[in-house]
Amino acid sequence: MPGPICTHWDEVVSSLSHEKLRRHSLRHTGLTWMADAGVPLHVLRLMAGRGSLLTTQRYLHPDLQAIVAAGRSLSAHLAGAAEPSDPLAATLRALWKPDNAGATIRDHGPQGNRS
Repeated sequence: MPGPICTHWDEVVSSLSHEKLRRHSLRHTGLTWMADAGVPLHVLRLMAGRGSLLTTQRYLHPDLQAIVAAGRSLSAHLAGAAEPSDPLAATLRALWKPDNAGATIRDHGPQGNRS
């Protein structure tokens, strides 16, 4: 009975004509693709055989398209953010730090500091 593919790595790499291909690189690629497909991090941790989620996250490498999509998602969220209700605005003003005295909630709202 043949062993797992990792025991035949050299033959697999030679047949693909990619002599510089490394098993570890494929591990990073595979886990990143699965994360991009929506596989939960705790499942990826088990698949990677890692004990911690932090270690598993080191295997994940989002591409530029994913980073741009995340930025667009945040922008859309902030563009639709409602102003705080009057009671919340009053509470926030009461808690505002002294170095921001005179600033209003609108000055530091979702679109950033406008002062």
